Amino acid sequence: MGLESWAWCPLLTIGKFLKKYSYCYLCSNPRKDIGPMNTELLKKYLEIWGRILPRKLSQLCLSHQKEIAKNIKLARELGLLK
Repeated sequence: MGLESWAWCPLLTIGKFLKKYSYCYLCSNPRKDIGPMNTELLKKYLEIWGRILPRKLSQLCLSHQKEIAKNIKLARELGLLK
């Protein structure tokens, strides 16, 4: 397994230790529209099976993680996401 297989994961292995990059993507890009109609953005924070990614893997702050989760659930009710 090369580094390519870990490209999706924000936790990168460095020797024995894990290095975590801690910054919120949505705080650094405030122009991003977070809403149930923006399915391209919401799909980034879903696993292959449709579960919402936890904060450690999504690299979001608490307020944005809650907002993403709320909008994913609303988009599921509207039938935009599975």
